[in-house]
Amino acid sequence: MMWKKVISMLLVAAMLAMPIGCGKDGNKDKDTTSGVETTDIGDDSAETDAPSKTPVPKEDKETKESDKDTDTENETDFSDDDYEPAQVTKKEYESMSAQDLIDRIKDVKNITEDEALALYSTYAYTNYTEDFYSREENITDEIADKLPNIMFAHEVRCANPDIAGVYVRHRELKTEQFVPLVNGRAVVQIFTENARIFLADALDNRYAMSIDYTLNKLLHLDHIAEKCYEKNKTNVLLLLYMYDKIEHFRQVNADTVDVLKRVYELDIVSEFQKRKIFSALLRYYFDNFEGDLLDEALESIDWENVNPGDRQQYIEYCAVRHCYKKAMDGIMSFGYEDIDAKRLLQISSDFFAQQKNEDSFMIKLAWHIFKSGKFDENVLRYICMFYNGSLADMVGIWKAAVGFNIDAKNLEERIIAQMVFTEEIIPESYSVFYSFYEHDSNRKLTSAFMKMLAYRYLVKNFELPEKLFDCFYQEVRKHENLPCLIAVLKYFSECKELTTDKINFADYNLNKLYSQGKIFPFFKDYYGKFPLPIHILDEHYVEYIADPKYEVKIHYLITSVKQDEGEYITEEMPDIFEGIRVKDFVMFQDEILKYYITEMRPEGEVETLRSSVHFDETMDNERAGSRFHNINMMLIAKEMNDDETLIEMMTDYATERENVKKCLSCYKFICGCMV
Repeated sequence: MMWKKVISMLLVAAMLAMPIGCGKDGNKDKDTTSGVETTDIGDDSAETDAPSKTPVPKEDKETKESDKDTDTENETDFSDDDYEPAQVTKKEYESMSAQDLIDRIKDVKNITEDEALALYSTYAYTNYTEDFYSREENITDEIADKLPNIMFAHEVRCANPDIAGVYVRHRELKTEQFVPLVNGRAVVQIFTENARIFLADALDNRYAMSIDYTLNKLLHLDHIAEKCYEKNKTNVLLLLYMYDKIEHFRQVNADTVDVLKRVYELDIVSEFQKRKIFSALLRYYFDNFEGDLLDEALESIDWENVNPGDRQQYIEYCAVRHCYKKAMDGIMSFGYEDIDAKRLLQISSDFFAQQKNEDSFMIKLAWHIFKSGKFDENVLRYICMFYNGSLADMVGIWKAAVGFNIDAKNLEERIIAQMVFTEEIIPESYSVFYSFYEHDSNRKLTSAFMKMLAYRYLVKNFELPEKLFDCFYQEVRKHENLPCLIAVLKYFSECKELTTDKINFADYNLNKLYSQGKIFPFFKDYYGKFPLPIHILDEHYVEYIADPKYEVKIHYLITSVKQDEGEYITEEMPDIFEGIRVKDFVMFQDEILKYYITEMRPEGEVETLRSSVHFDETMDNERAGSRFHNINMMLIAKEMNDDETLIEMMTDYATERENVKKCLSCYKFICGCMV
């Protein structure tokens, strides 16, 4: 009885292997292995749409009864009128070996459809009492070769006359199968759980649910698929069936990895499925320490065909296996997001060491690694050469470079240039300038930066560190730099103690500026440190800072406490340095200076400041010994009605004036004689 099933399967296999009908247009190419047609539909881009089970439409009463009889587990009873295919009677069949029957049917490929169906109907669903196929020795090479071709065969029956054929779509494949209906039936291969069936009419309109059909599996032999695979590892249907089970149970191990590799090599498998298989193989190699296989697989990676979700993991594998070039190819193609900074450093360090040209992507990568805090000397050298960013970021890079003893002159120059053009300065940036000033590799840039700082100190009242004024001092002793000179003189005027060299420096340069008409109010702060030009102490200065492009006017009135208001005098305030305007006034006891300042702007004359100054004896102390001080003292004596003191002071003042005139006459005479 056991050979009955063998012969049945072999004959049905022969039937399925031959063409079973023409296509919808009568000339479609047939797959002589499976008896089905294929229509290329491209890569499987909608695998997730496949239902978990193939829908089985409603059946008529006869079909249901037939299926019920067919699916029974008991041996079917047959009448004397049953078919006798190939002239083999049932009685003869029971006494024949399989080879005897095959010999009787000389032309198996040309067996008629009726004969094959009759043989199937007679023997396919026989209930065999012996577990024939459970014994490995009974699965011969011939059975293992033929059986997979019929193991997954399903019969589709549809009574609708408008239906021309059946499409079967497996998400694992690039193409879909088409089998034409012949006399309302077709045999299709369904070897995966999520296969989808569509009925098609002559116009190729497809129907998934709206037209009734029946679907019956011809043989239920899936339980011996693994045994067949042991002897037949090349059958496409068997491979895809095995792969579907691996996918379903997610069992990738030493026993199943061979299936994955063989399916991966099939040309008919979709690119999406190949990417999944490749990912599973890599994971298996990595988890099971298959280093050589993993290295070989990694080197074969085509990053364009890698799923986005797998890229990070693949790069991790490359890093672990030191496949740095392949990893860098992936990073260059798709970026480094979500990749651990340590891995990025491990992969890219040597590339940064070899990179001598500016590359925008490599600069971003270097900055990303640097920000993580996991960087080395190679990354730092590259970023020092080419990075440009916010001032704070660049200063941070410079600090790191100093810590690594890396030459950062180029970076220092870019930082200084950026500060000059943006006028953005942070406290940490001064250290960069001190280092840059030591080698002074760009004289123009150094001078420009120091002028900018001096301008901000003088005009914007910007606070500067003390060490910077030492740089100003060294600068003006070597080079002409007016802003720095004025800035350092102002700074020295506020210092309580100065060295002899600095006092001599200030004395010389203050008198030089005074002779040029550049008189600043802070000059009076040098009183007591060295002799000042006499007129500096005699006068009161009003300082005003405005945009150099605007004309500035001061409107003033000098009155006494007892005097009524008078008429304002208007004068232009001269610009002595970059918008700093200074106007001098000679004032005496109890006089009041009232003034307001206007700017000539595009919208017209605008008043910007109104103020007043009351002169008292405390303001006169610093000009002691000058003629204006003597006059002021006489006014005070007069106000106090001290006539005796007043007369004495007037006599001394007249005598002093006469002596000065005599001295000037002698000086002129001597000069004339010398000429």
